[in-house]
Amino acid sequence: MRTRLASFLSVALCAFLSPLHAGNLLRVGPGRAHATIQGAIDAAVSGDLILVDPGTYAGFVLTKALAIGSSQGSSAPIKLVGRTGVATIEVSALLAGASATLHDMRLAHFDPTAPSIWIHDCGGFVRLSGVEVDLAADVVSATTLAVVEVERTACFWADNFVVASAIARRGSSVVACQSCGPNRGLSALLLRDAWAILRSVKLRGFDNPTLYSGMSYGGDALRIVGNSHAFLQRDSGPTNQLQGGNGSVYGGSAIHILGSNPVVDTWICGLTFLQPGTGPQGSGGALAVNNDRGIVQPGIERAPPACVVESYGAVEFGSPWLTLNSVSSIRVQAVVGARLYAVFLDARAVLARVPGVDGIGVLDFSTQQGPVFLTGGFLPSTGSTVVPISVPGDQALQGLQLTAQGALGPARAQLPPTPALTHGAFATVVK
Repeated sequence: MRTRLASFLSVALCAFLSPLHAGNLLRVGPGRAHATIQGAIDAAVSGDLILVDPGTYAGFVLTKALAIGSSQGSSAPIKLVGRTGVATIEVSALLAGASATLHDMRLAHFDPTAPSIWIHDCGGFVRLSGVEVDLAADVVSATTLAVVEVERTACFWADNFVVASAIARRGSSVVACQSCGPNRGLSALLLRDAWAILRSVKLRGFDNPTLYSGMSYGGDALRIVGNSHAFLQRDSGPTNQLQGGNGSVYGGSAIHILGSNPVVDTWICGLTFLQPGTGPQGSGGALAVNNDRGIVQPGIERAPPACVVESYGAVEFGSPWLTLNSVSSIRVQAVVGARLYAVFLDARAVLARVPGVDGIGVLDFSTQQGPVFLTGGFLPSTGSTVVPISVPGDQALQGLQLTAQGALGPARAQLPPTPALTHGAFATVVK
């Protein structure tokens, strides 16, 4: 493995150009070609970039591999309003290897008949960055299970993602969730048969004052059902904060694993704050597990599995937007310093687990179209370094959804055949 720094991305980025990447830029806003986000989505083809001017817009349905974000970035996020009975944002039918990335959006949850964000039946990556859902009202007797529901999705990746409110909200569900028994608290995020990477997230379950069959649970911050897997990670951004809601009988859990899947497949990597809700009969769990095939009792408290310190690391872009013809950066971090590192870039949504290595990666060394090596070297004893990167001015790159991934190894001349993969990061190239 080379250790020479490669500060320029020209060769690496150009390697990603393919017929699947259109590179078209569509604009939304007053006086623009499109007045609505949905109109721009309908006119776009996979690989395009949609930039939305500041303002308030109707929600949308997305079934294409697009990047959508504010034309002003995080300083002026897109405000979305929903309609009763349908999700404000719905993403579905993404094929394997495809990515959809949503940046800098604000939603308000008030509808008891639909989640604010519904992601389902996606074989590729759905990535949210800087998206916040405000719990704007009490939602009692909802016909949903959570504010954000992710189902049957290969990978849901949320970075700087918030589902919470400044004050506690009351909420309950009338839905008899499969394997959830009488647990009808309204949760912030539900994963059902989905993989998830959560970094710098804030989730708050609803308080639940309502009794069903003499039982009441507070809502969970993160509820996991079926064959699901979750990785919570924290880099230099805010600490993960997951808080269960209070219940009139039992408190909700920060993380609650329900259903018949006997595998507790949730890892905590980096600083994460888990606070269970309270109730007169018992608090929820920081991580509660009900794997009793549908007969739900107060969750069995378990310590969340942690990443192996020696192998844990992360990379992150200096910004989720990479501007053409500009200089940005990638930070490489590891718990243990003085180690060999390498950074790769990939424009494909490849989900891979390396046997014997904690964490989740996007590297796939088994194909000739694998990731492009960007840079490498030795980490200082502090375990952190910043790599400058220069983005070329090629207009065909706009809208490219990049993933950065690091690999760590002992301080020797080359990485081992199965290196420890760091947690990855993603960014979108913008004009």
